[in-house]
Amino acid sequence: MYSKYMGLLEGIDLRIDKEFTNESFRQTVRSFLKQFKSLETRYNYLLDLIAFEEYLTNSEGLKLFNYEKITRDHINGYRDFLVESYAPATLHRRIASVTSFLGELVELKAIPNNPAKGIRKPVSRSLRPSNGFSNDEVKELLESFDEEDARQLMWKCLYSTLFYHGLRVSEALKLRVSDIQTVQQETAFIVHGKGSKYREIPIHEETLKLLDSFLENYPREKDGFIFAHSNKSLQAKAGRIVRAFSKPVSRDAVHKNMKSTLLKLGMDIDRSTHSTRKTTISALFEQGVQDHKIQTLAGHSNPETTLRYKVREDRLAESAVKSIKF
Repeated sequence: MYSKYMGLLEGIDLRIDKEFTNESFRQTVRSFLKQFKSLETRYNYLLDLIAFEEYLTNSEGLKLFNYEKITRDHINGYRDFLVESYAPATLHRRIASVTSFLGELVELKAIPNNPAKGIRKPVSRSLRPSNGFSNDEVKELLESFDEEDARQLMWKCLYSTLFYHGLRVSEALKLRVSDIQTVQQETAFIVHGKGSKYREIPIHEETLKLLDSFLENYPREKDGFIFAHSNKSLQAKAGRIVRAFSKPVSRDAVHKNMKSTLLKLGMDIDRSTHSTRKTTISALFEQGVQDHKIQTLAGHSNPETTLRYKVREDRLAESAVKSIKF
């Protein structure tokens, strides 16, 4: 029993040394884990921290020892990543582990506040029909935005991009003007996914019309984010390039806009921004599109992740993307 205890303790230390390169941070991790009496619990917390760092590295280019740079958007992004790939129990445990660790950093006065505190976790259910949108609902949502108003036109472009292309919200928000390119004689998005991966997705004609109007009337630099509010204003500058679109709107802002729009329209608010992606992928299955093509569109590395979207009921039979052709 003693040898097993010492073996696990040594294994934890070796794993910390292997995964984390900053010596000071290693000591912080060791100090955090020591509060747990059970070595199995310590090891599970360590694995959860390693998983979070892997996500930060692949999606944001950050390491966990850059904790002062971790924001609520990063936590929301990690939660959405877990929703797509893991069971609810795993999601809740991993978010709880990260929340506890960041709370420890607050206690140590290493960071002023815990960006994961109070983070909204999805309830333990899987792809309920109410989490998606019907064709009529998507049309009503898109038509609710006034194209004569710059901000509302931007939101309409964003939702059109999400519904018609199945992008993750984080992927859509990272799109820059330079990511609209001609590929094989098709106008396409160059979508930057996790890590250094990217994929080319043809832009649906409805979205393309909206984007053409938006970018013509409210221009920005080629490396400017498409879905960004100007720091000055969103007013047209008489054809002059606006140089104030260096930061995209936040994931929280998208979430709040969706909730307020659904409330205004009297729709079920039991949806998240991820519901747009569910709607697109599930509808493509119902359309009879081949599994591997949907996997490529969605940017899933594991085909089993894509197949989870087949589990749906009749509510989404009328889909927003019935007219999509790839």
